[in-house]
Amino acid sequence: MNSHNLAQIAAVSSSIWLSGMCLSWRKKMQDTKHVNNTGEIFTYSWGAVPAVLEACSTSQHLAAKQWATFYHKGHSLGPPFAILGAGGFVWLALKSGCWLYWGAAILDIGIVPYTLAFMVQTNSSIFEFANVKDSSEKPASEENQLAPLLNRWACLNTVRSLFPLAGGILGLVAALC
Repeated sequence: MNSHNLAQIAAVSSSIWLSGMCLSWRKKMQDTKHVNNTGEIFTYSWGAVPAVLEACSTSQHLAAKQWATFYHKGHSLGPPFAILGAGGFVWLALKSGCWLYWGAAILDIGIVPYTLAFMVQTNSSIFEFANVKDSSEKPASEENQLAPLLNRWACLNTVRSLFPLAGGILGLVAALC
């Protein structure tokens, strides 16, 4: 196996893993045992958020803290895989001259501007619930606003998962051509 093939495997597999679309569709959506084992972005929307929403009726503070735990786990895992995928595609584009690899790299790293443009405000609002010192305190937001924020985040995050998936597919197409 040469360095070109190794870069193709690393870039495509890290992109698709980052997307999280390798979620096993045979598992029930409520099954959260596999959240951290099957992928990244998509899995948090469809594995973690439904579990966190269960806690909303008991304690919005607890639910927000659970979400924050998942968020920080994803934030520590996601960027290295995005860099690996995008970096691999850039290297392949430079070595091969194939424009499809440039497209794959842009899609892969596209999660960053998407997150900054569309998700930061929602993230901050959820963190407001999580950072309340006393769980009986209410954040500046209304009391029953966490569940809609979590649902909004899950939708935005699902869209975000499509960037590295598309990058991985485009990279795979480039590798097969």
